[in-house]
Amino acid sequence: MGFVSILFTTLIPNVSGISPAFTRQTIDDKPDPNIKDIDINAGLKRVIRSENILMDIVSTTYVSDGRSLNGTIWLLDPLYSKNHSLYVKNNLTFVIFVYTDKETATTNSLAPTYSLIISPQQDGTWKKLFIEMEPDVSSERVTSQKIIDVTNNYTGFFEDGNRYVDFSIDLEKISYPDIYWLDFQSSTTNPTNGIKIVDNTFIYRAPPLESKINYDWEKPLRIRPGSEQTFKLFINSTDQPI
Repeated sequence: MGFVSILFTTLIPNVSGISPAFTRQTIDDKPDPNIKDIDINAGLKRVIRSENILMDIVSTTYVSDGRSLNGTIWLLDPLYSKNHSLYVKNNLTFVIFVYTDKETATTNSLAPTYSLIISPQQDGTWKKLFIEMEPDVSSERVTSQKIIDVTNNYTGFFEDGNRYVDFSIDLEKISYPDIYWLDFQSSTTNPTNGIKIVDNTFIYRAPPLESKINYDWEKPLRIRPGSEQTFKLFINSTDQPI
């Protein structure tokens, strides 16, 4: 009888004092089953006619050089500059949540430490807001927020008629964490009934865990040409998502 040893390691930063770098990561987020119209243009026309915009996330990608986190939220429907007033009316918002509390990271009490918020403004521009959240403490008071950085007239994060939103976070502003977790969100609010529609991904670890599997059998496995044998291997992984 043999055994399998599994080692999980993280990438080590090349430069002391910065976060670990990692290659491009991909998260698939299946479209909301309530959105049945898969034709992009027809779907956009449908929601515009009802004066309600749905921005469903289909996937996200992100990468880090240790100094900044850069990524893209890929959407089911395209963004159009001409629909800016409709986005404002529906309170369209894109949020990247960053979690840095290691003690609560793998528990149900996980609360974001920072939030990057991208939203349209009444004057026809977009705004990027990066905030720090008050620690999730047991209290009846409303959680407070502190503004770390704000960019008015924010541009260059989407291409007119395309289905993505780019984002970037300066990791120096959050003290170069060695481990953190990410969650991506898009949301709109129906202007008629006030119902908020939110699409969230799972929460993912950065840098991602690297799985190394070593096989060590007491006896070598021998299979004759043309023969078949079945071996059972049980692996319990706690990688992505948490």
